[in-house]
This record gives sequence, structure tokens and C-alpha cells, in this order.
Amino acid sequence: SWAEGKESKMAPTSRIAFLALSFLFSGRFVAADCNISGNYTIIESPDDQDGISSCKDVDGSLSLLFDESPSSWSSDKASVDLGDISSLTGSLVIYPHHDSKKTVVTASSLKTIDGELTIWNTGTGKDHTIEEFDLVFDALEEVGKNYVITKAFAKLSIEHKKDVEVGSMMRVTETKVEELQLNGVHTVNGDFSIDTNRLMKELDVPALTYANKGFSIKSNSALEKVSFPKLKTVKGNLEVNQNGALAKFRFAALESAATMSITANGGPATVLLPWLSMIGNSTTTATSNFGGIEKIEFSSLRTVKGSLTFENNAFEDLTIPLLKEMDGGITVEDNPSLTTFALPRVTYIEELDISSNDELINITANALKSAGTISIKGSFTNVEFFNLEKVTGDFKVVGDKSMDCSWFDNNIKKIVVGKYTCVGDHDEKERKSSTGGIEDTEGNPEDYMSADDDDDSEGSGSSGSGSGSGSEDGKGGSSGSDDSGSDKGGLSAGAKAGIGIGISVTVVCLIVGAVMFWLWRRRKNTEPGEKRLGSSGSGNSSKSNIFDGRQMGVQTKIVANNPSPSPSLGTMNFGRNSLIETTGGFMEKSLGRWGTIRRVSVSSGGSSTVKEGTSILKG
Repeated sequence: SWAEGKESKMAPTSRIAFLALSFLFSGRFVAADCNISGNYTIIESPDDQDGISSCKDVDGSLSLLFDESPSSWSSDKASVDLGDISSLTGSLVIYPHHDSKKTVVTASSLKTIDGELTIWNTGTGKDHTIEEFDLVFDALEEVGKNYVITKAFAKLSIEHKKDVEVGSMMRVTETKVEELQLNGVHTVNGDFSIDTNRLMKELDVPALTYANKGFSIKSNSALEKVSFPKLKTVKGNLEVNQNGALAKFRFAALESAATMSITANGGPATVLLPWLSMIGNSTTTATSNFGGIEKIEFSSLRTVKGSLTFENNAFEDLTIPLLKEMDGGITVEDNPSLTTFALPRVTYIEELDISSNDELINITANALKSAGTISIKGSFTNVEFFNLEKVTGDFKVVGDKSMDCSWFDNNIKKIVVGKYTCVGDHDEKERKSSTGGIEDTEGNPEDYMSADDDDDSEGSGSSGSGSGSGSEDGKGGSSGSDDSGSDKGGLSAGAKAGIGIGISVTVVCLIVGAVMFWLWRRRKNTEPGEKRLGSSGSGNSSKSNIFDGRQMGVQTKIVANNPSPSPSLGTMNFGRNSLIETTGGFMEKSLGRWGTIRRVSVSSGGSSTVKEGTSILKG
């Protein structure tokens, strides 16, 4: 009995000890589930996520295998919620399956993935496309290695509410999406690439600011619209190539890139780089290539480290207005529509090579002081290097037979260290610069930005859809009349009479108004008033004409290139100074012979130099 009593007294204590040990061991097992020592924890059915989702920090990798046992998941929606997990020391790999119409992976607390984040459709066969995939990682801030989305997805939704930094490569490739909005990706420390998505029409990457290696938009044959509104820096090669439907794009915030390759896109393409100020860096000697372009604007470009090549383009004018520091060379070749090439502020160039541009007639670089080699061949009539002081290599200019070589004979030949060649007209004649001293000014980028640079669509090149459903098929205006016409009751007699009276009153008012307007005009014409521009008389009125540039506050020069041996200069006012100046015996009637008109000036102060009643043409 004593023994039984002793046993009965100790029983509660044993039970308590057992429960404590059980709790302790269960804690160890839970911890063990979260510490998987670098191996993959596999989730291949809905029940598998229950254990891991309670962990906060997972030491290892996760693999979500929707394709391992597709029948285990709902055919309408397969979903995994990673619950409280805030960090992964390994990688996260997701393999969806096409049996589910929609796949959703959610991780509301996950901040860091030290390894890779991969979303990969491994399916094969005719019907293996994933119809819809949603990734909702609202808290994600860092992916330590690669972030890759690949293979057949028809629709992708990528949601990151925080700015995400990717430690290595960010790539979306070989998908079947038509529209992709890649939210939250802010910094990519490896290469950023959107490539080989043959059905993709629209691409929007609203947060990307820094691409710290290469940047590539390539081989997306249906792509029509791209938007990178915050992209500021590309430290490697910026490549936009082989996007056959991409007729226009604009990098609204881009300031620098190590090199650029923009070729073989749709259109030919319009390329707007309003704030790009630098191409290259201290270690760059590579060449940036531009081809297949109808219009390109470098409104802010001031420095180039390396070389530039413009080949097989459709533009008529190639002007880099603010470029001053040029450490490499420039090649301009096989641009059949090009008529004008201008480098108004470049002071040094290693090599200038211009050839096979059939329509090119005007070349100016009047700030150029020193060059390595210059080789220019074509049918041009005007070449200007009025401040050139030294050529360390060869100087060769072969132009139209009317092109003036006498100035080069007298001023350039003696400063060429290598071989001097000039083919053209050697009869001596007076020459003056046609650029109006622009080379002595700093320049304002905004003066060289076109209206396209203010386009809020970020340079998509695609047409905006019409507003209102009625206008879409041309039936919007007819539905109302059809409805009223179908009213069998029609208008009452009183209503018809009221309408008739209203019309009669309106007609009478219009007749009276017309008579009063005619009498007012007749009286006005008998009074002295302000003269039109170019009319006789003093015109003492202080009014400003609506086209008077003083109302606009910016001086803009329009330079016209006359195909004569010594072209004339004209400046038309869009700012405070209102004048047209000419040199070389320019006549008003010769305006029709001018080949091109191009804007080359910057903002300037001062008051108008044109007196009322005088001609705006000065010989």
C-alpha cells in the first residue's frame, strides 16, 4: 500500500516531466523543420505548406513543385502562402503546372532571399502554357542572386510593394505574355534582360532606376511600347535590338550608360534620350552603335568616352548640340537621307569618318580645335572647321566639285601632320562661319527637346485608344437618334411649333449680327491703325504681334543650308531677338533653293533689333 501510495503520489510529477520533455522535443523538431541545412524543402501538395509557413527564418531553400503532382491542386486555382517566413538563406524555385487555370504564390512577410528566385514553367507539349500566374511578395526587398522568369506564361502579375534589389541577373525570357508590368524592381546589380518574348506587346518597369551591368531589350518581335520612367544609370551596355514592332521609345530619366547599341528595331524607330548626358566611363573605349533610326535626339549629351557609329539610318539631320568632350571617334556611314551633320560644340575628336551618305550636303564642327584623323567623302557642298588648329593624322575631304577647298588650302593644310587632301573648288573665295557663334555658348538642353519629349506616354510609339465606347466602332453618335426615331409617338404639334419659332428667332438674330459686324469693320478700316509686318508706314502702335518672338522668351535660330559653294545663314526669331541674317549674297527669292532648315541656337537675352516698318532681310 505504501508503494502504491508512493507511486500514486509520483504519477503527477512523471506526467509533468513527460509533457515538458515532449514540449522541448517538439520545439527542437519545429526548429529542425526551419533549419534544413542548405537543402531544399519540397512543397508538392497543399498540405505540405502547413509546417514551413509557421517558420520565420528558413536556413535553406524552398521548392514549390506544382508540377510534381498536378492532381493534388485545384484545377481553378493552385495557391501557396508562405505565411510568416521573412528570410531564406537559400533559393526559392517555383514550378507551376498548366492543369490549374491560375497559380498564386503569396509571401506577405518575406523580405530577403539570399539565393535565387526562379519561376519556371517546365512543361512541354501543345497545351503546356500557364494561363495565369500571380506572385504577391509585398515585403520583398532583396534577392541575393538571380531573379528569372522563363518559359510559357500567358499572363504574369508580379507584385512588389517595396523597392527590390537584385544581386545578380534579372531576366524575363521566352514567355508568352502580351503585357508585362514588372513592379518594384529598383536596382539590378547584374544584367537586366527582357528578351525573346515573341508575343509581348507592352512592357512597363516603373521602378527600375539602376542597372549596374548590362541592360537589354532584345528579340521581342511584337513589342510596341516600353516604359522605364525612372531608369537613370546603366553601367554596362544598353542594348535595344531586334524588336521589329518597336517604332518609338523614350528613356525619360536616363542620364548615363557605358555603351549603347540601338539597332534593328521597327519603323525605322524614333529614339528620344532627353536627359542622357554621358556615354562611357573612365575605362570605356568601346563603340556605341545606332542603326535603323528615323529620328534620334541627344538633347543633353555632353561627354562621350569611346566612339559613336551611325550607320544605315533614315534620319535627315544628325546634330549633337551640346557634345563637348569626345575621347573617341565618330563614324557616319550609309545614311541615305542625311542632309546635315553638326557637332557645334565638340573641341576634340580622335577620328571623324564620314562616307556614303548620298544626300549629305552640310557638315559643321566650328568648335573643333584638334583632331586625330579626318576623312570625309561625299557630294556635300559645305564643310566647316573654322577653329581647327591641329590635325595629328591625315586630313582628307572629298566633296562636290563646287565645294570650297581654297579655305582649307590656306588654313588647314599647314596644321596637318599627316597627309592633306581636298577635292573640290580651289578658286579662292571669302568664307564665313554659318553657325552664328553657337560654339561659344553653353547651351540649354531644353532648347533642343522636341514636343515628343513632353509626351506622358513615355515614348511608346503606339496609338492611344479612343475615349468613350461609342466612338470605337463609329456608332457612338447614332444610337441616340435611333432611339428617338423608334419612338412611335413622335413630337406633339405644340413642340413642333415651338421649335419652328425658335429657329425663326435664331435666323433673325444671325442676320442682325452680320449687318452690325459689317458696319463695324467698315468703320474700322477708315481709321489709322497698326500696320502689318512688312507694310509701309511708321506703325506707331505699341502692340506686339502674336508671332512676335518677344512674347515667347527664347531665341531660336533656324539655319538653312543653301547648296551653293558658300551657303547663307538665316536666323528666324522665336525669342527675344527678332531677325533674319544672311551672308553670301542671299536673296529673298532664293529661299526655295534652300535644302534643309534646322534649329541650332540656344536661349539668349536682349531686345528685338528689328524696327517696325523695315525689312527683316539684310544682305
